[in-house]
Amino acid sequence: MGILPFGGVVRDRRSHPVEVTAAEVAVMERADRSADGRSLSPVLLAYVVGPVALGILMVFRHFGLVARLPVWSYLAVIVGAGILSVLVEPWHYAPAGSLRLHVRLGIHVTTVTLVIYMSGWGPALGMAYAFVALEELQQWGARLWRPVMCWSMLNILVAQCLLWWGLIPSFLSRGQAETIGVLGAIVLAMVIRMAGATGEKKDRAEALLAHQALHDLLTGLPNRGYFHDRTNESLDVSAVDGTYCAVMLFDLDRFKEINDTMGHQYGDRVLIEIGPRVKTVLRTGDILARLGGDEFCVLLPNVSSRRDAVRVAERIIEVLELPFEIDGVNLGIEASCGISLAPDDGDSSDLLLRRADVAMYVAKESQSSVVVYTDELDVNTPAHLALLGDLRNAVAREEFVLHYQPKAEMATKRILGVEALIRWQHPTLGLLYPDQFIPEAERTGLIDPMTVWVLDEALRQCHQWLNHALAAGLPQLSVAVNLSTRSLLDSSLPSVVEDALARWDVPASLLVLEITETIIMTDPRRARKVLTELAGLGLILSIDDFGTGYSSLAYLRDLPVSQLKIDRSFVQDMGRAHDDAVIVRSVVDLARNLGLHTVAEGVEDASTWKQLTELGCDTAQGYFLAKPLPVDGFESWLAEHAAAGMTSAPEDRQRAPKKRGGLTTALH
Repeated sequence: MGILPFGGVVRDRRSHPVEVTAAEVAVMERADRSADGRSLSPVLLAYVVGPVALGILMVFRHFGLVARLPVWSYLAVIVGAGILSVLVEPWHYAPAGSLRLHVRLGIHVTTVTLVIYMSGWGPALGMAYAFVALEELQQWGARLWRPVMCWSMLNILVAQCLLWWGLIPSFLSRGQAETIGVLGAIVLAMVIRMAGATGEKKDRAEALLAHQALHDLLTGLPNRGYFHDRTNESLDVSAVDGTYCAVMLFDLDRFKEINDTMGHQYGDRVLIEIGPRVKTVLRTGDILARLGGDEFCVLLPNVSSRRDAVRVAERIIEVLELPFEIDGVNLGIEASCGISLAPDDGDSSDLLLRRADVAMYVAKESQSSVVVYTDELDVNTPAHLALLGDLRNAVAREEFVLHYQPKAEMATKRILGVEALIRWQHPTLGLLYPDQFIPEAERTGLIDPMTVWVLDEALRQCHQWLNHALAAGLPQLSVAVNLSTRSLLDSSLPSVVEDALARWDVPASLLVLEITETIIMTDPRRARKVLTELAGLGLILSIDDFGTGYSSLAYLRDLPVSQLKIDRSFVQDMGRAHDDAVIVRSVVDLARNLGLHTVAEGVEDASTWKQLTELGCDTAQGYFLAKPLPVDGFESWLAEHAAAGMTSAPEDRQRAPKKRGGLTTALH
């Protein structure tokens, strides 16, 4: 089967029928026309050969043959036929099946027939008709071989009749005309049919290539290129109609487990069944495409609202979560979906797909099945990418600084130590807080050199304070440093810490390493090994943000920790929320029973300070005591605090402004 003018089916012997859309046919026709160019049609060569052959015959025969009309009439007919053929030559690129194409074809075949029968040049018969047939079949393929055959046979018959009745001039007798006509018809039929068979094979091959270029080989679904073309077309239509156009990107969760456990042949079978399932949910005009791997995309050309798009996505996820039965084995998958809508989220397929991808990754990270894109979700803005580029060189340029927040013993108000908090002194943006760069540093691996720098700089500063304290007979201050997940799971961390302590000659007991519960639970076995080695150095290990993660008495019993740091979310509201007060009391009692030191962070008012003291909390830090200060500011504050007497109540000092939210990330 060939390609139908308005879409159809092409069958390859090695595969099932391949659906070819009208759009693909148009793509192939445009490619054919582009490749063919505007070169001189081979048909015109027949009209050059005809007059030349006629002149040669006239000279050699010395006009010996019987001519019913003067010679000029022969030339006039031939020249007229050639001119008429040239006039319709621009219709060479008329649409397939159009009246102009068939008129042009009829004129060409008729003029070639006249030349042949008037000149009597027998060899010109097969050649001229071959020019006509091959040229047209090359341009329009197998679809035109039947019209060419019909026009050619009809013209041979008409020419025979005209010669028989003596209505056209010719050097041929009736017998010669009959012989030429029969031979011409046989040769012509063979040439056209062979050309048609070749064209059919070419059409099948081109249709298959066109389909493969626009469809996924495994699933048969449209691919990325096809999806982009259809999306851009839908955007043009929706811009006129004023409707929404939704792009939904799906990623299959747990699909890798199927490949790893059952093998890729099972995974491929699952991918093949995705299309039929999803299409049961979609409308006729909706497009489902496979972008690659386990990512699928759906185009909804016309939706009335975001909620409608979400409902479609939820129905798709429902059918995808039904078990897949492969060779008697039930396999289950889940899916995450990100949605973007035009014109609100973009006016091009590339932008919509990128923003749907952003929403999809948020859905995966937040364990949500469907997330609709908003500008707040997209961190990959030009400004953000520029900031990331600056971040890579910030350590080398020494743009990071440490601020220090004091910790005080609640019973005596004596300053016991500080927490080192990183800040980025950006050359153009000013002072940046950790929530603006730490998450990106953790994603890109830049957190490793940053952690090493914080540890080294904090111990360097601790060394200076230690020397000053020893000289002045003052208490020694401990320094606390936060660890990221990557750092804690790095087996080389103990040696890095040991080298830093030795380099700055700081006792291990003055170094506090703060780690969150979630970090420990990422890989408990490896975390336990690293923490045991760190505790062996003699430093203090503290569980930061206690109560917000996977709290477990088991790891408190097994891990060599010395402190529990109560998360600020419980401390800040304990005066107003009874539940938070109960949680804080429970943590303090738990720590006391386990022999652990408690630190409350986020203390911002006198009543909270007093309440924590009554509960028996050991140490506190927060804006009520002092905000994080650069080293000079902290030293000045410490001098004022000492001058006022270490037992002076914190409420005698002016309360600092409220701390920025969201600074509970690693390294703070």
